[in-house]
Amino acid sequence: MARRAWAWSTVAIVAASLALVASITGGIGWLSIEAPDAFLFVAGGVAPAAIGVALAVVAHLGGLVGARSTGALLVAAVVAGTAGGLAAAAVRASSRRSDDGLPTATVDALAVGLAAVGVVALAVFLAVAGSALLRRAGLPVWASATLGVIGGAIVAPVLGVIAVTVHLLTAVGAVALIGCAVEMRRRMPVVAV
Repeated sequence: MARRAWAWSTVAIVAASLALVASITGGIGWLSIEAPDAFLFVAGGVAPAAIGVALAVVAHLGGLVGARSTGALLVAAVVAGTAGGLAAAAVRASSRRSDDGLPTATVDALAVGLAAVGVVALAVFLAVAGSALLRRAGLPVWASATLGVIGGAIVAPVLGVIAVTVHLLTAVGAVALIGCAVEMRRRMPVVAV
């Protein structure tokens, strides 16, 4: 059991560190319109996805969510981050095509579709996390599920835009999660080699 907890804490530290590096590196590249779209995907996709993974693992280590909820959170985080990053890159590509006088309808539709997938996945992440926390607070299953879904649907669009565009906030969140994971590991019993 202790060995598994150590492994989970390692995943959290690695994911949060990846989010920190991605948000800084991608954010610097994102500032220039001439930078490759890869920078935009790293800052707006990889960093938020890694933050979601680290957050899910820290919540699992803290006993806030069970194994099934953790699995759902991990999948939702990866899908939301990937779709959001690709949507941001598609918006940049559409802008460049527009400047060159090329048609943008297909790229715009792709960006909207990817953004919708990202928002839905983020809403699932928030709904699962919220429902689990509300159940632990003593609410009935139906009430916690209902409030989790409604809250996720309301908050997801705003949080999605923030995650893709405000890279400094992602970096600060990554530092906080690294601190949480390291402190959790420090309090764990030492695993024999």
